[in-house]
Amino acid sequence: MDSPVEVYLETNITDSGLMFGNSVWRQAGIHSSNFGKLADYLHTISEEVRLIWFTPLSSAKVMFLVARYCVLIHIGFSGMYHFRSGLSSEECTRSFIQVFISSSLIVLSAEAILYIRIHAFSGMNRKLMVYLVIQYIIFHAFALAYGVKVLVSVKFRPASMPNSPCIPMAVDQSSLGIAYGFSLASIVAIMSIMVYVAHQKYRNLKSSLFLLFYREGVLYFLCLSALACSNIIATYLAPLSYKFIMLEPQVLVHSLLSTRMLLHLRGWAERDLTAEMMQPSFCAIELLAIVSRS
Repeated sequence: MDSPVEVYLETNITDSGLMFGNSVWRQAGIHSSNFGKLADYLHTISEEVRLIWFTPLSSAKVMFLVARYCVLIHIGFSGMYHFRSGLSSEECTRSFIQVFISSSLIVLSAEAILYIRIHAFSGMNRKLMVYLVIQYIIFHAFALAYGVKVLVSVKFRPASMPNSPCIPMAVDQSSLGIAYGFSLASIVAIMSIMVYVAHQKYRNLKSSLFLLFYREGVLYFLCLSALACSNIIATYLAPLSYKFIMLEPQVLVHSLLSTRMLLHLRGWAERDLTAEMMQPSFCAIELLAIVSRS
């Protein structure tokens, strides 16, 4: 009996014309995502220099720089994978591995910023820190394990035309869906923790910084949850050439939102410090101090 991957290969290999047409839409989406991220980088570079570069070294700063600058490397790898044509199946596989590695580094560092942010939000609670570390390792270890299974299962057909791009002809869709599922579970879990901490620690606090912290956390949750759900749906329902169509936006939005949130928090804390000190509130001052160290 043929394996699921082998069946996939047989049922999709004959429709290369349709797949080539689909790749045009995929490439348009990649261009839009890349230009959006580059525009964001140019728009925020002055804030980054002022708020990040000359601050003391911290875990948040390291993760910020990884999430921020791995994207530039990833865009290069992504361009070589999506826009080069006439490659052999081995060359396509090698390029796909490069994209997988850079995507994983971006997502891991971007989500680490979110976990560090929640730890700061809790008032640097040590018990919560231990739990967050364990949760981060478990969710992302499983996501990476299933991601590697996807990587091993992906097969490419040698280019049938000189201008044919790399299009996967087989993939383990069950492992792909499970990997996206762990990504979604991590986002839902961290959002739930943020809501709990906000209710327990800051429910009586009237602070613009707290409102920004909470509002941007909700925005992050909604955007990343929507993208993760889109990827899960595409995994099981979309044609093979569309199964990775939302992966690039999810990776780049991860980086964009996590780095933007850190810049917004530090910038707002800088502006909000004087106002909060004029009307002292222990929780407000504590929150400002935590953000300035994160």
